Amino acid sequence: MEIAGPGGETGRMPRWNRTDPDQVAQAYLASAALGALNTANAVRPLSRKGRASVLAFFPGWLTSELPLHAIGWQALASAAFVRGGALRRPKGWLALGLSLGSWAALAKVWKDSTRAGEVYAGALREGSATTSWPARCPTPSGPSR
Repeated sequence: MEIAGPGGETGRMPRWNRTDPDQVAQAYLASAALGALNTANAVRPLSRKGRASVLAFFPGWLTSELPLHAIGWQALASAAFVRGGALRRPKGWLALGLSLGSWAALAKVWKDSTRAGEVYAGALREGSATTSWPARCPTPSGPSR
């Protein structure tokens, strides 16, 4: 069903043309901007108070826990947009730059996460230096039956 406007134009929305480089570049830019926003949220939450913090938490948490996966899906999406001709327009190149920056930030999140064990062990050493917890903990003297 079509609805005609005052000038006789129909009420249909224009269809997305996957072969139009302008539309592909615009879609790539929107996708890259959302990916970069999500990466920024993973690095530093966009909101820490109120209801908005709940909305910011889940996508940021998932992205910060699985940064290599986020790079992977962003790279797959980028490859599809590039194949569709997004780089024929300046918006496509801008989107690629946003994606590369997002990937660099996500790689840093992953690199920092590889130090978690080292940080945890250091905290245990530091904490045990100020208390004598090993002396208070019982140690097994032999097999118990």
